[in-house]
Amino acid sequence: MLIPLWQSTIIPSFEPSINPRSEFEGITLLTNPSNDPHPLVAIKSGTTNEQFRRWCLQHKRVCLPFNVIMVEITFGGSNAPICHGAGLSTSTLSDLVAEVQYIDANGVLQSISDPRELRAAAGCFGLLGPVTQLTLRLDRMKMAVMNPVKVRTALAIPPPDGYPIPKEVDMTGITPQMMQRAKAQFVKTCETSYYLEWFWFPYQKDVWVNTWDSTSRFVLFCFLLMAHSAVIVSRTGPC
Repeated sequence: MLIPLWQSTIIPSFEPSINPRSEFEGITLLTNPSNDPHPLVAIKSGTTNEQFRRWCLQHKRVCLPFNVIMVEITFGGSNAPICHGAGLSTSTLSDLVAEVQYIDANGVLQSISDPRELRAAAGCFGLLGPVTQLTLRLDRMKMAVMNPVKVRTALAIPPPDGYPIPKEVDMTGITPQMMQRAKAQFVKTCETSYYLEWFWFPYQKDVWVNTWDSTSRFVLFCFLLMAHSAVIVSRTGPC
């Protein structure tokens, strides 16, 4: 984090805006999302996730297909250790990198955009040198629908057959048939959800399962819902 100490320790939390005079903060759209399904955006390494989130909502043109959940972390800080999304269809932030700008050992500004070299440079763990800017391939702005459910711990992530279940996990009333259904649902959730998370807090009996779907399914759902509503209105008349 490059947020000054006095800003990071006050309550309520302080979210600074992009400083236009800073060499380490800034966002520039490089290609037109209307023509490019994965537009290029240059993000200076000191730009925080919260600053980028605000920029996306302001312009409503591009977004990250996945990201870490911390809003205070900088892009230089989340990309260097190859931070990732959550789901079979997501990868890592470093896989989105099209170019890295950095300062070499001689103090000279350098850039890497060769795909082969980026396999090492995109997620460099800080070993490349001070990274000043990242160019990422993003997505056009999308709508996401979230479907959170609360599930008993044993059924949220069912253990493999024969796995010794700790006595602290409440198995009261759970039948083998329930476990089989839970396993099938777990596999389906992993294979079909765009982004997914399981949250469990110590000593709690339930797990929060949070899943997101991408725009296409949401738009289809809205279309079907509108079509269904139109049929109802046509048969019953306006209310």
